[in-house]
Amino acid sequence: MSYSISHAVNHVLSNPDLKEEEKADYIASSALHLEAEEERISTQITHLKDVKTKLKEAKEQLKSITAEVMIKSGIDKLKGLNISSLTAQAYSESESQELIIDDEDELKDLGYVIVSLDEKRIKQALNDGELSEINGAHFETVTKSKSATIRINKRRNINPIALDVEVLPNDLEEIEDEK
Repeated sequence: MSYSISHAVNHVLSNPDLKEEEKADYIASSALHLEAEEERISTQITHLKDVKTKLKEAKEQLKSITAEVMIKSGIDKLKGLNISSLTAQAYSESESQELIIDDEDELKDLGYVIVSLDEKRIKQALNDGELSEINGAHFETVTKSKSATIRINKRRNINPIALDVEVLPNDLEEIEDEK
């Protein structure tokens, strides 16, 4: 591409039939056209990211609602023709401990450092009782929830068939409203 641009610029600048103003306008017009194309593509990328996000939300909503209906109906698994099966997985929550650094400098002074804080050693020291909460770090219990969903168990060595699924603009608006 740079060769063709170089060739075009040389052609314009060396063309004796073009006035200086025409040469400047031609090159500037080309640059402005490229800039407009770049902006158009950036806008399309933003739009496509939004569409992708909405489609992902619609897929998760479909899976969650399907799992909830299957569970309420007493259905654990549905066998398919093009897929092996759908398995309902109920809503769940899990708790884990998340390390919160309160005072990096104190922990660094105590030797819990690699290049930055050595969170693995800090966690171990807190678990072993070597450090107390006032020494610059503590654990907080974090609750993570996972919506009910379905697992799609795909068959092996089968060409997937495409199902025509139409997501209507109203469906995407409903997903947005539920946020």
